[in-house]
Amino acid sequence: MIKKGYILAGALLLFATIVFAQSPSTVKAYELYTQGEYALASKTIDQAIEEKDGINDPLVWQLRAIIYYDLFAKIEAKNTLSESRVKSLQSTLRSMELDTDEKYFTQNILILDKISISYYNDAVVSINNVDQNNPDFAENSFKEYMRIQRIAHPNEDLSAKEIDFYRAQATAFGKLYQADPVENASYFDLTLNSLQKVLVIDSLNYGANYNLSIYYYNEGVYNIETINSGIPIQDIIIIEKKGIDLFKKALPYMLRAHSIRPREETFKGLRNIYRSLNDVTKYDYYSDELEKFLENKPD
Repeated sequence: MIKKGYILAGALLLFATIVFAQSPSTVKAYELYTQGEYALASKTIDQAIEEKDGINDPLVWQLRAIIYYDLFAKIEAKNTLSESRVKSLQSTLRSMELDTDEKYFTQNILILDKISISYYNDAVVSINNVDQNNPDFAENSFKEYMRIQRIAHPNEDLSAKEIDFYRAQATAFGKLYQADPVENASYFDLTLNSLQKVLVIDSLNYGANYNLSIYYYNEGVYNIETINSGIPIQDIIIIEKKGIDLFKKALPYMLRAHSIRPREETFKGLRNIYRSLNDVTKYDYYSDELEKFLENKPD
């Protein structure tokens, strides 16, 4: 995970040495910024951008990015819908576009990191407290973090961060579903989708394969447990078929998890799935294999 809290002191030092060669509006915007007058500074730097000398100046755009980011972070209480954050990002990208000799490259990357971390933090907060009216918010925030990081660090491998995010999201959705399978039924598919996204990145991820199997298996058990004597026979047949279909979906993921890392839990998982599928031969096989595994397991 990227460390939080890049300090933009380097940017202030940079401006302190050369900003006074800029237009009066740019100088005024900088002065207002250093005084903590972020809202006034943002209006003033917008004026500087409209001036002939400012519109194509990468330094002016960089100052605008910094002003708008601090307006977002310090005044708007990091409002997730902040237009100031968007303007900060747009300004940074414009500064990079104009900075053909990369004179301001390092500082622009620091600003991009700062902005991207704010989106990452939004995703983390949302995962820990899912907005049931907008369950996609965390993923959308994370995708924006990833998009900006790929601009800032195009050669960095971010797959581990993606895996961590989608596994965490699956856990959050899974808890909501398990808390109330009827009221929160939609979270079953959202949980599975998150784990599937892990497998798109790493098909041999043990945790994603194992957990997918468990979710399918438990859902099959849950369906069959809803059968009672008052249900018409035709409905019982439908429920049982749905349960069997879920057990069949669970099987390949447990087999893959077992092939990746044979453990007591995978032996038990395969044994239970085959028992639910009425495959006595395979049930007996994995029961015997489980006993052998436990006998040879170190204390």
